[in-house]
Amino acid sequence: MMDLFSSTVKMLSALCIVLALIVLLYYLLNRFFPGEKGFGGNGKLIKIIATDYLGPKKSVLIVEVAGEFLVLGSTNYTISLLGKIEQKEILDKLNKAEEQKRGSFARMFSGLDRFRIKK
Repeated sequence: MMDLFSSTVKMLSALCIVLALIVLLYYLLNRFFPGEKGFGGNGKLIKIIATDYLGPKKSVLIVEVAGEFLVLGSTNYTISLLGKIEQKEILDKLNKAEEQKRGSFARMFSGLDRFRIKK
């Protein structure tokens, strides 16, 4: 009976050490690589704002690249620049739509922010 208890204590202490190392590694990666993709930062330079499918393997996309909104045509073999959106009213609508799209998924996990390690 004592052997079972001691092995359980050893296993739980090893598990706690491994979990502590994972949390420490996460903290260090966020601290020394802020904004890097995959380490808690946004890090995305290219964002797909909207996609509309025209047919099999054919679509029109609105993409934000470094703050500019581009309209792209995509087929099975090519991606072509169809145009660039520069009107302020349309850009405001696209930014609002992007925030709403991002917010719907993020809202599900908004309560988890309290568990994030602060710098």
